[in-house]
Amino acid sequence: MLRSGEKLCGKWSPGILLKSRYEIGIFGGACALCGFLMALLTPLPVLAESLEERLRVFQTLTGDFRQQLRSAEGELLQEHSGSFSLRQPGKFRWHIQEPDEQLLLLVDGELLHYDVELATATLNPSGGVTATPLAILGGETAAIQSFYQVEEKSEGAFALRPLDDSSPLTLIHLHFAGNTLVSMNFQDRLLQTTEIEFSSVRINPPLPKSEFAFVIPEGVDYFRNEP
Repeated sequence: MLRSGEKLCGKWSPGILLKSRYEIGIFGGACALCGFLMALLTPLPVLAESLEERLRVFQTLTGDFRQQLRSAEGELLQEHSGSFSLRQPGKFRWHIQEPDEQLLLLVDGELLHYDVELATATLNPSGGVTATPLAILGGETAAIQSFYQVEEKSEGAFALRPLDDSSPLTLIHLHFAGNTLVSMNFQDRLLQTTEIEFSSVRINPPLPKSEFAFVIPEGVDYFRNEP
């Protein structure tokens, strides 16, 4: 168990970003995008490779995001904004800054959720996380080809349908401008939709090791959820 002042860092296992205490639903199993229409499908390996080629352009990636969660009727339920950074292979940082500061880190095959307002840090096992959108952002070839049916709807626009009928997601849309990811949308089985827009994206900036390390602040309660 980590204690105050101890660092949490190491190899990242592709996976999900957990929901916050407000059930944010980013990458976790609560969101995807509606409106998936089947067209003439290029064979999966070709489409997967086309998507992977765009993801392989970067070894590191940083930027800002704005995230909205909408009900099946289109009502805005939540809105968050912040910054993110990624290093391939295997490290991801998702920093929610507004309206409530929270930090999510994937490290050592586990997901850390730090809630600043509640002064809690929770480490969660991340088993089975390869079949999730974060694995896509990590450029995981096996995850894309093994867990999704991929359709390239137009230049730079991809629709991914999970092959597992039990997946909490029903559809994922990725939109690129050139090789830069500009948006990511998901829809869940309750027909709630999460829309994430990326901005100020930088491809292959230098990132220090500290970007993916965490020191538990004094006074913060630490919890570890066992599998």
